[in-house]
Amino acid sequence: MRITLLPPWELNTDHPATSSGEPVLANQRTGKAFSSTDFVEAFPAWGKMSAAQTVKRMVRGKKCRDDELRLIKRFTKHY
Repeated sequence: MRITLLPPWELNTDHPATSSGEPVLANQRTGKAFSSTDFVEAFPAWGKMSAAQTVKRMVRGKKCRDDELRLIKRFTKHY
């Protein structure tokens, strides 16, 4: 499953970096993937934060389907 958050970022369970179906935050341009506890600078103005916190920020105010919300919650569950 892929959820485009803010281009070029997506939450993805099909990326080669996933393990046992766990989602990763992936950059569509570079192919680089991050687990929820990795630190990432998605955009320079945001600074570095955990990938889970980054996803929470990206989905703020975004309308998501139930299956997308479940995947987002699975990725951000520890934050």
